[in-house]
Amino acid sequence: MDLILVRHGQPERVHADTTDGRPADPGLTLQGRMEAKRVAEWLRHEHVDHIVSSPMLRALQTSEPLADARGLEPEILDDLAEYDRHAAHYTPFEQMSAEEVQRLAEAALGSVDLNELANETYAGSHVEEIGEFAGRVVAAVEGIIERNEDHRVVAFCHGGVINAYLAHIIGLDRQLWFYPEYASLHRVSAAAGLRMITTLNEIPRV
Repeated sequence: MDLILVRHGQPERVHADTTDGRPADPGLTLQGRMEAKRVAEWLRHEHVDHIVSSPMLRALQTSEPLADARGLEPEILDDLAEYDRHAAHYTPFEQMSAEEVQRLAEAALGSVDLNELANETYAGSHVEEIGEFAGRVVAAVEGIIERNEDHRVVAFCHGGVINAYLAHIIGLDRQLWFYPEYASLHRVSAAAGLRMITTLNEIPRV
């Protein structure tokens, strides 16, 4: 079974004062939509049996060009949503302050607790406990694998989701350990109970 995890394309920024406390659910920027089209073009010569997606708008919009090209209806899996799904604001990485980027780097190195950082970043919003988040992500992805034996599945999701599942494969305790680029592909081969990462941060260039 071949699984391709795809991070969403570049999302819009959502300010807390525009959401009235509701969860921010940004869509893609124009650049992000172009990146989504590149994913579909990158995979044009590969057979795809099934598409799954997080319910969050930025992932769904990234799945659309591939789904349209293949005539496939994406399966929406709630457990592929990002850990910040209930946050009332969203700031793309490239718009974060230098201090915010530094804190993320420290979390990736393990010197800052990720739960502490998430609660600091999304103060006033419900943020999922990172261990619980990782558990649901691993269960969701393993479910995809179990239901799609001998198939190639493309799963559109988020940076945290990709980090958590790949950390599980290689046995890392940290759920944030590398930066998946926008619209990047991360391939996993699954057979006989084994899970092998075959590519990491594959960037469509078309």
